[in-house]
Amino acid sequence: MFKTLLPTPLIAAALAIPASAGTPAARQAKVAVADLNLATAPGQAKLDHRLAVAIRQVCGAGDQRDLTLQAELRRCRESARKSAAPRRAALIAAATTSNHGAVASR
Repeated sequence: MFKTLLPTPLIAAALAIPASAGTPAARQAKVAVADLNLATAPGQAKLDHRLAVAIRQVCGAGDQRDLTLQAELRRCRESARKSAAPRRAALIAAATTSNHGAVASR
């Protein structure tokens, strides 16, 4: 099961990341979260790792000697992190709330 990192229902999807500074197209990557307990620090750390991997896959690597490309990659990665941040926070908040509700109902 996948949960979204965009403001759409929590079931499938992706980070929308600009393909490059010069093009309006967006690339996407799916990040699985259903197997994570996002109410815990280890679950959140695993999510952060998965997001970092997805961002690297979408934005690419590039030649370290090409400073223009490196700047573009930094912009892409920052844009991706900003794009994912609200959804990440919402997923963690939902997990924390549902986890507290489960404990309270016992």
